[in-house]
Amino acid sequence: MGLRALAIDPEETSILYNVACVYALLGQTEDALNCLGKVMEHGTFYKNWAAKDSDLDSLRSDPRSKPFLASVVWTIPRPIPGRRVTGPVLQVSD
Repeated sequence: MGLRALAIDPEETSILYNVACVYALLGQTEDALNCLGKVMEHGTFYKNWAAKDSDLDSLRSDPRSKPFLASVVWTIPRPIPGRRVTGPVLQVSD
């Protein structure tokens, strides 16, 4: 099912993410990492999810997974006198 959906829309991030999970559960690390790489090209929406998703546990020991499975934290910067705060700041943690 996932591969059929991927064939129809290979750039849809929700499909790519779920297919990555299936590959990880099947022990197909290369395919899982390739899908996660494509997901992350479209932004960081899934990073917090991936950081905690047990479907991806088999990938965590692979050093190549670190950029995909690190948590994303949004923080509000402290105001600096004389400077305008423009918005939240993205921080990536391990």
